[in-house]
Amino acid sequence: MIKVKLKIISHLIYKLGFEDKELELPQTMTVGELLTRVNLREKSSIIIMRNGKIVNLVDRIHDGDRIVISPFFYGG
Repeated sequence: MIKVKLKIISHLIYKLGFEDKELELPQTMTVGELLTRVNLREKSSIIIMRNGKIVNLVDRIHDGDRIVISPFFYGG
């Protein structure tokens, strides 16, 4: 069993129903698998960071990781 902290930013909070959550996962998994687990389908218009560094959907999550999911912000 591993524990990770998940932080959601902006309008994604309303889609998922939470802003911060500590998750207990049965095993290490990919970022993409985590998104499926929390029912986030918007995989192309978001930025995902693990411990402060941008990651891809195939990167693995490990015990103690802090995951932040944010939509792209743009404008000027």
